[in-house]
Amino acid sequence: SQTQAYANGDAIVVVGDAPIPLRILYTAVALYPDVFTEEYADEMHKEFFDKFVPGNTVNWDEAFFMLTHDMAY
Repeated sequence: SQTQAYANGDAIVVVGDAPIPLRILYTAVALYPDVFTEEYADEMHKEFFDKFVPGNTVNWDEAFFMLTHDMAY
C-alpha cells in the first residue's frame, strides 16, 4: 500500500500458488498488455491443466489468477 502503483490503482497481484510457467505468463500480461491478453493467459492456463492435471475440477467461470485494485475493493 506504500507504492505509487497501488496509490494510482495500478497494482496487480498474480496468484502465487499457480505453477511457475503460468505465473510468468500472467506477469507478462500485466507488464505487456499490448502483447499478451488475459484471455490468452486463461486459455493457456486451461490447456496446461488439461495436459498436466488430469481430472481437474477447476470452475473457470469463478477462477481469478490476476487481481487488480478494483477487484479488491
